[in-house]
Amino acid sequence: AELRLTQLSASFPSGVTVVLLRYARRLSSLLCWINLSLQPRSGVTGEAGLRRQQNLWREIEELHRRARQLAEVSAVLRGRLPDPELPMRWAQWFEDIGEVAGLPADHCKRYRSQREQVAAVWANNRRTFLCTDEHVDALLHSLVDLEEIVRSAVANESKQSQ
Repeated sequence: AELRLTQLSASFPSGVTVVLLRYARRLSSLLCWINLSLQPRSGVTGEAGLRRQQNLWREIEELHRRARQLAEVSAVLRGRLPDPELPMRWAQWFEDIGEVAGLPADHCKRYRSQREQVAAVWANNRRTFLCTDEHVDALLHSLVDLEEIVRSAVANESKQSQ
């Protein structure tokens, strides 16, 4: 069970953290592309300019929707991350039972050492996941800011054209 939890949480290329980070990076790249598309282009006016704005707005809405979905999934996964202290509790339990059962001390030490390694991997996976989760959250906030910028730009253009 412990190996499977470790594989699910971070093994490359299909671990939850790796996949979440991959999607967050893709959304960040799309955000950069949209940000570049916001720059005014000379010669793009009238109907072509309006179509460009509408398409850009649709892209922003789609990106925001996907970022929200990613944030929702991330929140659910955050609650399901394995507890990095659990392997150490298993090790303590094994030592207590091993002492009662008369197991050799070397067996208990080896088991504790293995559980320490698993705990370190799980703690690292948790840190990596939480950093990725922060990245998704920052991306979501950036998209809200971007929507406000586009709304104000559209409002300014509407005022100028009247």
